[in-house]
Amino acid sequence: MKIDVHFGVFPRGTPLPVDNSYMVYSAISRVIPAIHEDEDIGIFPIAGIQTGDRKMILTPESRLTIRLDAERIPMILPLAGKSLGLGQTFMQIGVPTVHALSPSETLRSRLVTIKGFMEEDGFITAVQRQLELNHLSPDVIVKPGKRRTLCIHDKNVVGFELYLGNLNENDSIRIQETGIGGRRKMGCGLFLPSICDFSECSIVSDREGV
Repeated sequence: MKIDVHFGVFPRGTPLPVDNSYMVYSAISRVIPAIHEDEDIGIFPIAGIQTGDRKMILTPESRLTIRLDAERIPMILPLAGKSLGLGQTFMQIGVPTVHALSPSETLRSRLVTIKGFMEEDGFITAVQRQLELNHLSPDVIVKPGKRRTLCIHDKNVVGFELYLGNLNENDSIRIQETGIGGRRKMGCGLFLPSICDFSECSIVSDREGV
């Protein structure tokens, strides 16, 4: 069973980049090297208030959130109290709290990346294939959002914001646990409950040949 662990974060320096997923993963890896080898952990990007020039400042609501199996919690506890270096600034990590995943009829991922699929039509087909492999209901609605990029070692990886709708409780939890696409430790393919207007979307009702 997967859960989310939230750590409070406190700034100690200049604003952070909005695209901070890879930086956060790298900083955590320096404290917990075992993260490198664990392919079943998701690390959400840290959110804040944008200040322009693709920078942001942390707020009292900003969190470092890690999604992992409940029995793996001891592995990430050493993060509490640490100071993580992110570029030109530092971030103090607070005390963790544990949160169960909540089922929702609609889920959103800020960025989903699937290797080899950088155009919307092919991307949707690849998403549908993964839904089929996860044995989700054929009534799930798929809606891509903004085209986004993730910077890794000065290279931009292309993907899309993604909404899934008409989910039953079991499918909603399954998608939150498994995700879609790759680069989960860099914030990609991780889903949270959301709201979306699906009035112009087609229902994925026939995946034969996908």
